[in-house]
This record gives sequence, C-alpha cells and structure tokens, in this order.
Amino acid sequence: MEKIVDRINVAEQDIGKAELLSIIVSELEDLDISHIICLALGSPESSSAARYQLALLKKLVEAFKISPSKVFLYDPVFTDTDKQVITSLGYLLESLESAVKSCSEEPSTSNEQSEKTEINAKDKTTSRTLYFLPHASLELTEEVLSRYHARYLLANDAIAHTDRLTTRKLYDNYRTLSYLVSLTEQSSVDTQFQTVKKKRRQKANVFVEPKLDFSADNMYFNSTTIKRLPTEGPWGNAFTDLALHKLDYK
Repeated sequence: MEKIVDRINVAEQDIGKAELLSIIVSELEDLDISHIICLALGSPESSSAARYQLALLKKLVEAFKISPSKVFLYDPVFTDTDKQVITSLGYLLESLESAVKSCSEEPSTSNEQSEKTEINAKDKTTSRTLYFLPHASLELTEEVLSRYHARYLLANDAIAHTDRLTTRKLYDNYRTLSYLVSLTEQSSVDTQFQTVKKKRRQKANVFVEPKLDFSADNMYFNSTTIKRLPTEGPWGNAFTDLALHKLDYK
C-alpha cells in the first residue's frame, strides 16, 4: 500500500502544476461544489492512469475545501489495496445509488432554507455535486444523467464519445445523452484547447437521419456547455477526451 500511496503523491505533484487543474478549478470555483461522486476510476494499484485520476480528485477536494466524508467512489474493479488507499484518504466507498442518497441526506444551509422556491432534496444536492467519471461507459453516463439529474460532469467529452453512433441509435439507446448532444450541436462548443468537434457521421446515399423529438421526455435541463480540457502530460491517456459538462436547469 505504501508504494501505491507514494506513486499517487508523485502524480499529485504533476497534477498540481498542470493547466488542466487550474482550468477546472476556475470553471467551478464559484459554484459552491460540496460533494464529489467518482465512478469508473479504475484500479490505482495496477493502473498509472487511475493513480493520476485519483491525484486529480485529491487536488479538487483540496481546492474546493470539501470534507473527505463528502467524497464517494465506486468501481467494481477496486482491489482490497485500492480500497485501503481510498479509505485512508477519508473518502467513502459507496455505490452510485448510496452515494446520491448520502448527498441528499445532507442538511440544507441557511441560504437554502431561506429560498422561497421549493426544490426537492435531490435537486439541491445535484446542483452542488460534481460527478467525476473518467472513462465511464455510455450506459453509466446515461444513468447519471437520466436517473440522478447530474448538473456538473467531469467526464468523457459527450460529443467525441457518441460520434461513432448514428443519431437514431443514440436517441433510441441513450435518450438523455442524445438530448445533451443535440443541444450542444445547436450551440458552440468551447474549443479553446482542442480542434473543433467532428460532425456526426452520416452515411452518404443511404438516408437522412430523421428529426428527433424530445418534447415528451420531460428533460431537466435546456442548455449545456462542454469545455474540452488540455490532456497532454506525463499521465499518458489518463485524461484523454476529458471535458467539463455544465447543464442548465429549465
């Protein structure tokens, strides 16, 4: 375990000097992030990428002054050593459902109590929760969006990671992701750090993708921005296609 911790500490030094970290912090520092739910991290014991991702998580917890008891991680690949490392940091090992429930049980602040608008506990929590999903599957990302109404996601660029799917297949299988992508494609994507997004592929001389109708889906957001992040560094592919997604509520 000590060897793994030492490697994570070295990775943390690299992250601390990285533009990647400073950009994420500057984008989120005014949002009063109070919880982080991290899924699909991988195994820090066996993966250098996972160690760098955990190092980034540690720096974000530090930057936003989040209590370790409000940081939740889950990945079925975690080894016993991984679990020892994570819990030694004070973080909690909980499933996605349990983590969201734990966040929802947090008492409201005095400012929240004074709000006249009635908002359910889940919405209060998710509006201050950052979901960190390094290299999560489309299925997991869809669940986080559709079931738990995530508002801030540090995850695979939704445009890049759905480009291999036709518009219809994305709509049929990942409805909330499809809506997110459609909103983003209607507006500009922040391309300060990478090339502009690729257009969704269309097969020539076959058919034109039908216009999609989301009117009956009762989506919880109506605008989104995706900020692609600089990913080059000593961490290899740890942050390939990483982007910050912000979803605005209706």
